[in-house]
Amino acid sequence: MFSNLGELLKRSVWRLNLNMKKHLQFYVTVILAIALFDLIASLASRMFVFDYTKLFWASWCIYFIAGFVGCKRLGFIGGITSGLVAGFGDATLGWFLSTAVGLYLSNGPQQQYGIVIVGITIVIVSTLGAFFGLLGASLSKLLNRGRSSAAAEQALGADSP
Repeated sequence: MFSNLGELLKRSVWRLNLNMKKHLQFYVTVILAIALFDLIASLASRMFVFDYTKLFWASWCIYFIAGFVGCKRLGFIGGITSGLVAGFGDATLGWFLSTAVGLYLSNGPQQQYGIVIVGITIVIVSTLGAFFGLLGASLSKLLNRGRSSAAAEQALGADSP
């Protein structure tokens, strides 16, 4: 009996490790995608002289897409977490890269902020990421539910005389 329990525990830990690896890979991909966007957007704002802050909607779209795709790959909570991770990556690595590249702001050069302002910004942007991730995950669930219902109706229809 105990050998079966031990084998069951080993399998469960192995599945958990695979599942965590899958989640971690997706979250790293999300962070790299938002960082790449921030880098390209910063360069573009400097080259074409437009205010970088006007691209906030594109970040929100990335949070939404992260939630949508994350829900498809990792489940509903994974979708929300993907949005949160995207927001966190945007507020940390993305902000660092944008500042390092030297983005264009219409109201002058970017100021140096204290740790409290940076911390508050990280919390707010991460929360926005989770919100848009929730919206993306919800849409993914709604669209998937429609397909599941159609597939179920087809299966029931095939069984009916």
